[in-house]
Amino acid sequence: MSRIFTCFSVVLAIFLSGCYEQSQKTSDHNKPVILIGTKQFPASLAGTWKSEEEKVELTIDKSGILKEAVITPGWVSVKPNHTTSVEMKDGSKGIYQVGDCTVTYIQESNELTVEINVERIYIPFPSDHIEGSVKQAFVGHLNPEMNEWQATWFNLFDYGPRLPMDPNGVGSLITFVKKQS
Repeated sequence: MSRIFTCFSVVLAIFLSGCYEQSQKTSDHNKPVILIGTKQFPASLAGTWKSEEEKVELTIDKSGILKEAVITPGWVSVKPNHTTSVEMKDGSKGIYQVGDCTVTYIQESNELTVEINVERIYIPFPSDHIEGSVKQAFVGHLNPEMNEWQATWFNLFDYGPRLPMDPNGVGSLITFVKKQS
C-alpha cells in the first residue's frame, strides 16, 4: 500500500510541477511583443505587411506591437483588445471581439510570428449566422532585406459542430510584402 501511495505522490508531484511550468510559459503570451536574441524590435519591420493573394494586412508599430490587422472571415479591419462592428448588406451587425495579440521576433533565425486571437465572432446571414472564435497565427522567416516575409498561416476556428474545421487544412503558405511608407 505504501508503494502505491509513493508512486501516486511522485506522479502527482511531476504533474503539478508540469502544470506550474506550463502556466509560467503561458503568461509570456500575454505580452504583446516577445523578443528573442535582441532587446529592441527591428525598426525595419515596423509598418504594414500585405499579402496580395490573400488580402491579409498586418500593421506593426516601432515597438513591435500589432496595431491593426485585416483578417478573415470577411476581410475585416480589427485591432487588439477591441470590438469591431461591421454593418452587413441587410443592415444587421457582425461582431469581431479581438483579445490579446502577440508579435514574436527571433533575431538568430530572422523569424517573425504574429498571433491574433478573435475571442468572439458573430456574422449574421439572412437565414442563419456564424458564431464562435478564431485564432490566426502567421509564422515564418524574413528575407535578408527584411521586406518580404514567407509565412505559414495557421487559421484555427471553432464555429461549433455545424461548421467543423478540417484538421488537415490548418496551415497554408502566405507571402507578405512590406508596403512602402
